[in-house]
This record gives sequence, C-alpha cells and structure tokens, in this order.
Amino acid sequence: TPALPYALPISTLHGLITELLSSAGQLAQNPDDEEGLERMGQALRHYSEYFDHPGWVAFDAPKR
Repeated sequence: TPALPYALPISTLHGLITELLSSAGQLAQNPDDEEGLERMGQALRHYSEYFDHPGWVAFDAPKR
C-alpha cells in the first residue's frame, strides 16, 4: 500500500467526512439551518488545517 500524503491517521479524515455527511444531512432536512451550515464550514476549515492538499482553497461559510 502506498504511503498516505499526510502524517495524520486516516481516522482524522474519517472524522471530517463524518462531520461533512452529518451536516449535509442537517441541511438536506432544513436548508436554512444555520448550525448545519456552520458545522459544514468548520469541517472544511479543519481539512485545510490537517492536510496539505495542493490546490485546496480555504472555505468560509457564506453569511446569511
């Protein structure tokens, strides 16, 4: 198996994916859910803190 391009355990990525899916579910149920939008934005911001992803553009949740 090739080495992963980051030093953190894959469980870090799994945690971020879990948070993204959970917040997406919240927003699917209620697109105006501010908490769901903030949780998604936070997960995307954490991604850039943990992973060196060439070309990744930092995400800021839009203000409503």
